[in-house]
Amino acid sequence: MNKIFPLIILFIVVASCNKVKRIENKMSGDWNIVAYTFQNVNGLSYKYTASGIFSFENCESEFCNYDLKIEYYLNGSTIQKESAGSYTMLSDAEHFELKRMNTDESTSLISGRILHINKSQLETEFKDESGIHFLVLEKRN
Repeated sequence: MNKIFPLIILFIVVASCNKVKRIENKMSGDWNIVAYTFQNVNGLSYKYTASGIFSFENCESEFCNYDLKIEYYLNGSTIQKESAGSYTMLSDAEHFELKRMNTDESTSLISGRILHINKSQLETEFKDESGIHFLVLEKRN
């Protein structure tokens, strides 16, 4: 029994690492933003007509680069936002953290979660100081 327990732990660790790597491989590349919903801190949700690109660098280390450019329409006006920094997948292969580089050269840590992912579609949410952002993305060809 003493020899089996370490083998079970080793198997769990290896399986977890493989799952994280599979998700990172699916995430890598450029994704078109096809839907954007924002939920503010009071729980009110707003759906916007949106476009843009969310890019994830092919991850060869713990931290990899991301770039987000989104444009959406609010009350007849076009709002443009950009964010860049690094991301890392957590060991559960569902949650990730974005380390956003702010314009004042400080950084913000943003929690994210993958709701669904396959070869062509990614649904994700991430939380920042203003609320929760839900994005539906489609892989660019």
